[in-house]
Amino acid sequence: MSKIMSYFFSSIGRKQLMGVAGLALCGFMFTHALGNYLIFFGPEAYNSYSHSLTSMSIFPIIEMGLLVVFLTHLILAIVVSIYNKKAKGGQYAKTPRGKRGTSLLRSSLFWQGIIVLVFIVGHLVTLRFGEEIHVTYSGLEMDNLFALVGSFLKEPIIMIFYMLSIGVLGFHLAHGLQASLKTFGIYHPETLLNILSWTFSVFVSFSFFAQVIFMFVQFS
Repeated sequence: MSKIMSYFFSSIGRKQLMGVAGLALCGFMFTHALGNYLIFFGPEAYNSYSHSLTSMSIFPIIEMGLLVVFLTHLILAIVVSIYNKKAKGGQYAKTPRGKRGTSLLRSSLFWQGIIVLVFIVGHLVTLRFGEEIHVTYSGLEMDNLFALVGSFLKEPIIMIFYMLSIGVLGFHLAHGLQASLKTFGIYHPETLLNILSWTFSVFVSFSFFAQVIFMFVQFS
C-alpha cells in the first residue's frame, strides 16, 4: 500500500494519472465528434442518436464516470502546474533533447484547459440542462436536440465564442495527447506522434466547427 501511495504522490505518478484521465477524455471526444457529424444527416438522425444514448440504463453511470475522470484530470493539472512552477524549470521542464519546452502552445496547456473548462460549463448549461424541446418520430417522443442547438448557435456572439473556444480545444487536444503519450515514455517516432495528435485534433475540432457553422446558417 505504501508503494502505491508513494506512486500517487510522486511527480511521475501525478503526471501519468493525469495522462490516463486525459486519454480517457480523448476517447470521449472522439465518440462525441462522431455524433456531431450526424448533424449533416438531418434532425431525425441527430436526435435519434442522442436519444439512443440518453435512454440507456447505464447512461447516468457513464455521466458520473466522465465527471470523475474530468475532475481527476482538472485537479491533477492544477497540482502539476503548481509543482512545475515551484520547480522553476527543473529536469521535467526540458524536452528529451535537453532543451526547454518553450513552445507557447505547450507551455500554455494549463490556461488552454481553463478556457476549455469555461466552454464545457457553458456547453452543459445550455444543452444538457437547458430548455426542453420535444419532437416525435414514428410515435416516439424525444428531445429535439437539433432545434435546441440551433436556437442558441444562431446568436452571433455565442457562435463566435464557440468558434474561439473550439480553436483552443483543438490545440489543447493535440498537445495534450502528445504530452500524455510522452508521460509514458512514448517519444518516437516523433513525426508519427505529431501526425497522429494533429489528425485527431482536426477530426474532433472540425466536427464542432462544422456543426456551429451549419447551425448558424440553418437557423439565422
